[in-house]
Amino acid sequence: LYNNGLYTEALEYCELVYELDAHRTDNLLLLGAIHFQLRNYSESIFYNQQSIRVDPNFAEGYSNLGNALKEIGDLESAIQFYLKAIKLKPRYSDAYNNLASVYVQLNRTKEAIETYEMALTINPGLVDTHSNLGNLYKAFGNFDIAKKCYLEAIRIKPDFAIAWSNLAGVFKDEGDLTTAIGYYKEALRLSPEFADAHSNLGNAYRDLGQIDEAKTCYEIAVRLRPNFAIAHGNLATCYYDQGDLPKAIQSFKHAIQLEPNFPDAHNNLANALKEIGRLDEAILSYRLALKLKPDHPYAYSNLGNALKDKGLFKEAIHCYVTAVRILPNFAAAHSNLASLLKEQGNLEQAISHYKEAIKIDSNFVDAYSNLGNVYKDIGLIEEAMTCYFTAIKIKPNYAEAHANLAASYKDTNRIIEAIESYRIALSYKPDLSDALCNLIHSLVFICDWKDRDEHFAKLSQLLSIQLSKTVNSIDTNINITLPSIQPFHALVYPLSMSEMLQISQRYALKAKLNISISEHVAQ
Repeated sequence: LYNNGLYTEALEYCELVYELDAHRTDNLLLLGAIHFQLRNYSESIFYNQQSIRVDPNFAEGYSNLGNALKEIGDLESAIQFYLKAIKLKPRYSDAYNNLASVYVQLNRTKEAIETYEMALTINPGLVDTHSNLGNLYKAFGNFDIAKKCYLEAIRIKPDFAIAWSNLAGVFKDEGDLTTAIGYYKEALRLSPEFADAHSNLGNAYRDLGQIDEAKTCYEIAVRLRPNFAIAHGNLATCYYDQGDLPKAIQSFKHAIQLEPNFPDAHNNLANALKEIGRLDEAILSYRLALKLKPDHPYAYSNLGNALKDKGLFKEAIHCYVTAVRILPNFAAAHSNLASLLKEQGNLEQAISHYKEAIKIDSNFVDAYSNLGNVYKDIGLIEEAMTCYFTAIKIKPNYAEAHANLAASYKDTNRIIEAIESYRIALSYKPDLSDALCNLIHSLVFICDWKDRDEHFAKLSQLLSIQLSKTVNSIDTNINITLPSIQPFHALVYPLSMSEMLQISQRYALKAKLNISISEHVAQ
């Protein structure tokens, strides 16, 4: 009955035996095991304790008692009972295996590896142990050894779906997504209702940018296991990637409802809330993520972005610095820190952090372009242009880099080249308003009036939209968005005196805010 999963029926039979003979250790052990399967851990503890009272040398009783104690969180006591079982029965592989699992929970990884290896020395056919050992080596970054562990498990048991899925995970972490997908599919062929494999396959598809395929995998995973919080969170991330923020927020909240202690879901929910302008709620969610996982570098960096948007610059810098302290090779955090340092006028440190971001990620086009902007601000035009050229080489359709390159051409009186680069930028991103305004200003320079009326109409419409946006005072800690037409450029356009005044006032307010940033951070 027990081996067929009929635990309630097995319990009735064992209780009858117990009434007849309360000292049969085999029956006491089985009663403990049945209650363990039924999650009646206090009852399981009772019967296992009874078994070792009857026979103080009953190794199986000690090991099963350790299992029950592990489930109620008494890990140190569980370790002592597993060790007692091993002392009584030195070749008791199950006890070694269970002991290793507790060491894993306690992050005593070295002891866990040694214990799993001892279990395999005793019984090389333990496929779960081979797979678990592979997981530990994978966590350490020893991918080659991890693969050997999973492959050995598969050699022993070719239909072991968990090992196929774990093997796929190693290839995914190595960036070999095609191979990973193949192994995940093999795991699912062997076990079609393997929800974790469906979710992990979705992760591989998402890394490939195949969002629809990823969504299908996550949807299958949550259908198979409705309370699968991680899969709900992954599905929410797909909605976020596709710009469906209401659905993303709903799914992130559902994941958190299923698993409140889910820091990544809190962090990702905050990202979605920030996207729709609910900044205070986003900050609260970032802080919840950090409360659950104080060493979460991405939550720190994202919180820094939100605090920066609130004008809390000193706090934002603290978040970025903490993020790179936790994860020194976090390129985006270095870049975010550099951008804020640039805004406060600390250009030398900004350059240093942009360079660090590029050192970490040599294809980080935003960092190249932003580093170019700093060089441009300090008059190093050739260095700036080199940065823009590099960004464009990596990402030819990077409109902002083309626009920045055009600005460098314009500043060095290479107007024809500037016009060409502005036009390239606008071909990739027609709504790049600064590029449009600077293109029109450059055309004025060379007296190209061919599309004058059309251009001025666009400028007038754009300026009207930009000036209509509410300007908040510095005291509200909100950054000021500048009009795309600069004050002195406005003099060559048919604008009203009121429009020219508003443009100048907006730039003056921004300059005042920049002074406030420097003073605030310096405090």
